[in-house]
Amino acid sequence: MYPACKHMIPHNKKKDPEAGSTVQVFIDTHAGWFHNAGLIGVAVYVTLYFALTFEMISSKAFLYYALNFFAAALVLLGLLVAFNLASALIQIFWVVISTGGMILRLRERAPERRVDG
Repeated sequence: MYPACKHMIPHNKKKDPEAGSTVQVFIDTHAGWFHNAGLIGVAVYVTLYFALTFEMISSKAFLYYALNFFAAALVLLGLLVAFNLASALIQIFWVVISTGGMILRLRERAPERRVDG
């Protein structure tokens, strides 16, 4: 078994309840959902890249950053069952950068407040 997958529970064996944490047992028993979330995240990434390339969406649109955030979050969920440090790091940076982009776009939308002295 690969070291990155040693936390997975084989389907034909029962896990000792004293051996693992509640969170890990939850993740292991719902692994299919986490894998599917990761796959949906990849689909969002590819669709968004296609839309950006063919100018269906602007890189200055709030939606662009929101969808990037959403895709990265879903891929991070998928990484809970098949962890890869490099992939996790890029997704974390993607979340942080997308959050910054969303904040910038929201500030651009907000009306300027003038304080007359």
